Amino acid sequence: MEQSFPLLSQSAEDEVDHAYVGLEKLPKRAWSSASTALHYILPTISFLHSALPRFLQIGGLKSRKEKHHSTAWLDALRGYAACVVVKFHLFNFSQREIFHQPILHAFEAGRGSVEVFFVISGYVLSVRVLKMIRNQQAAPLLNGLASATFRRFLRLYVPTAFATLLVALALQVGLVHIDKLWKPTLYEQLADWMSDTIYASDPFHDVLGWWINQGYRTKYAYQLWTIPLEFRGSMALFLFLLGSCKLTTRGRMVLSWIVIVCCYRWQAHYVACFLAGMCIADVSISFPPEQPEGWLQLPQHQMDTNAALHGRREKWIGLARKGGLIFMFIMGLFFLSVPADTGTNGPWPFQYVSMLTPSYYGGDVKEYFWLSIGAILLVLSLEYSPTLQVPLRWSFSLYLGEISFGIYAIHILCNWILYEPYLKPWQADSLGDSIWADWLVASIMYFVVFVAADYFTRVDTQIVTLGRWLQNRLFVQWE
Repeated sequence: MEQSFPLLSQSAEDEVDHAYVGLEKLPKRAWSSASTALHYILPTISFLHSALPRFLQIGGLKSRKEKHHSTAWLDALRGYAACVVVKFHLFNFSQREIFHQPILHAFEAGRGSVEVFFVISGYVLSVRVLKMIRNQQAAPLLNGLASATFRRFLRLYVPTAFATLLVALALQVGLVHIDKLWKPTLYEQLADWMSDTIYASDPFHDVLGWWINQGYRTKYAYQLWTIPLEFRGSMALFLFLLGSCKLTTRGRMVLSWIVIVCCYRWQAHYVACFLAGMCIADVSISFPPEQPEGWLQLPQHQMDTNAALHGRREKWIGLARKGGLIFMFIMGLFFLSVPADTGTNGPWPFQYVSMLTPSYYGGDVKEYFWLSIGAILLVLSLEYSPTLQVPLRWSFSLYLGEISFGIYAIHILCNWILYEPYLKPWQADSLGDSIWADWLVASIMYFVVFVAADYFTRVDTQIVTLGRWLQNRLFVQWE
């Protein structure tokens, strides 16, 4: 009689069962521990990554490129202009003769950049309103002007107050050493800061349109002397848009240039820059840069039926247009490089510029006549030249545009904390005054300023959000 035997004994089955239990349960425990660890590690890594300045994040410069609007190059131009202001305030390149030459001086002197700020602001603040005027959208036009007017004070003065608060705190903790600003206690420092903030936020205070040593501004950040001009220029622009909204496009353009000429005569060149920026936006709407002939294209009813530009004629007109824009761009840089004395004792041909300066522009305001004209020509030439816009559409350029106000507002604090007490003496003692030493120190300072501006911009973004929130809470919807 055959006897059957199991292939596996009981002990073997037990071993299989134990092995099965081990293979089933141990990885689950290990995976559970790993999941718990990852649950804490990944958010920490993500937080640390987001805490880095955007230009140091992986893909940080490209992450928002697709969200930029068609005029983002204007913000990029503002960013580079802010970098010129940083160089003007921090470094001693101006001691080198090469930076006194025509055109090159535009990249060294910061006052011309201020005029560029005003022209850009005039363009950006008006372009949307101008489109509403042309489309005869009365309700959106009223809402747009009311919103822009309501939020403009907050947009300019709240970030200014934050920037000066940082200086006050830096004075108290010993990062900045300026005897005339320092107070013995935190309470006294904050009280002095608050008093200065109220004083510097007066929209009715008498202001000049140019820099003077004892001019109206906050004492905690002297570069912010332009903020009252930004506010007044904005209000003048909004008032002009409101007063001219019922005019024809041609009538509005003619009136705007009459007012611009009057502003130059009254030495209110910053208002002229705002209105000129508006005019550039208005012309751009009438003759879009995307069209083959841009602003040189005649209206359709003025074109001869057989005047379609083809072949050689079209080629020569295109070349002439590009050449004209390049010439305008160069002339813009030339006028932006006019020195403080308008070249009376400067290199050729600045002497002739001095001779052409109107007699009613003298003293400290003399250079601003030409700087403002240079800013207008620069923005107009860039508006109609996609080729010249290319560097302004690079990812890093667009990033500079996003942090431009931060660069402008915070760079003096970086100067007081790092450059004056440490880098400047270090360069003098260890590096000397060579051009390479200048560039090394400048690279370090620009890196620090960009980092500080990145964090400042994050706060500034919340201030913009606050303005929108207040508007939504306080504005009443009309029927």
